[in-house]
Amino acid sequence: MEEIASGIYVLSVYPGINVGIVVTSEGALAVDVPPASAEHQAWRRALRALGIPFRYLILTGDQLERVEGASWVEVPIIAARGDGTDWPVSSASGRPLKPEILVNGRITLHGSFPIVIEQVPGPRARSLWVWLPEQGVLFTGDAVVTGQHPALAEAPAILPWLEALRRITGSNPPVRQVVPGRGPTGGPEIVKPLVAYFERALELVRAARISGSARTDLARAVEELLNLFPVPDGDVDRQRQQIRAGLERLLEETRSEGESHELGRTGPGARR
Repeated sequence: MEEIASGIYVLSVYPGINVGIVVTSEGALAVDVPPASAEHQAWRRALRALGIPFRYLILTGDQLERVEGASWVEVPIIAARGDGTDWPVSSASGRPLKPEILVNGRITLHGSFPIVIEQVPGPRARSLWVWLPEQGVLFTGDAVVTGQHPALAEAPAILPWLEALRRITGSNPPVRQVVPGRGPTGGPEIVKPLVAYFERALELVRAARISGSARTDLARAVEELLNLFPVPDGDVDRQRQQIRAGLERLLEETRSEGESHELGRTGPGARR
């Protein structure tokens, strides 16, 4: 368990997923939770070692690996309202998760310091992030991943997701620490390669739309984007398909949205 700011901890006990603990005078608030039994128990031990009550669990998305661990906790769960569809069924409980508090837009928990929970565009309809303005710490969930390809094919909309990423580097008060959903934490500069990836994808799609040979141009675009982040052995074909599906979705967005997404830059706490 790494303390990245006073009373704010990050654990990477489950491969590929970052989870957090925020300590307040009212108790501990968890940001995501590891799913597997051994990692879940290590997370609980870390929580108990703090010696304070566990008050809330915030889920940054509805990916199955996040929902699995959430079904084992006994505190109110905060999550994004999303598109109104049922939550995934947890194999631990055999039924869909039912968060007690649903965020549609933004809420702020007031206590020893403000904790802003905001539904944001991202890889899922239920993407949200957690912003601690006094500490300058932002938990992004899978809206930010570092060192790997973003899940463009899963996103309800890609252009608004890019807008959310751009907000991070233009924040006031500034973001000092970014905790991505997956990959190493760091300053706001860790978001720049992801923004560059999105912007290059957008350039390639716009060029394909203008050229009139979208099928050929998108095939080239897939290979270019595939080389921007590492891909595990044996996963290249699946990742190639995911990138292609994401580019096709982005192509449809640019056709229907035109060029209206010249996107503004405001802080994580700003309203959309």
